[in-house]
Amino acid sequence: MTLTPSFKRLLAHMVPLLLLITAIGAVIEYARTGEWWSLMYLATLLIPFSVLIIFVWLALVPCSVELTDNELTINRWGGRYVSISLADLQYYMQGPTTFMIQRNGESAYQVYPGAFDADRWQAFINALEKRFPEKKASFYIGTTLHG
Repeated sequence: MTLTPSFKRLLAHMVPLLLLITAIGAVIEYARTGEWWSLMYLATLLIPFSVLIIFVWLALVPCSVELTDNELTINRWGGRYVSISLADLQYYMQGPTTFMIQRNGESAYQVYPGAFDADRWQAFINALEKRFPEKKASFYIGTTLHG
């Protein structure tokens, strides 16, 4: 099973959240000062929002995620890839915002699932849960998963 991301899906997932956060901030500021944010101020938010979206794309969204009978391969941008033998798989976990997978003795690798097709991502999670129910982590501290 191979999953490939879409930048359009990432935008569709992140932009509404960023707009909601902006709206909440504007309402709180209006409640405190009685003035709405100016259009110029709102326009300047495009800079940090763009940087955040590009950061998430490059840091947390791989080129592809491939699950085979023997390994999980995460192909990162720039030709870097992580290959995890399923025999070395210690834990995996679908967190509130990222998917994490940990090889024995290492920190967890993180993937942002919002850039992938939701049905295919769920099929990927279901395949892991079916094959490795005992390796599903219960909680995490930082980038370390725990059973």
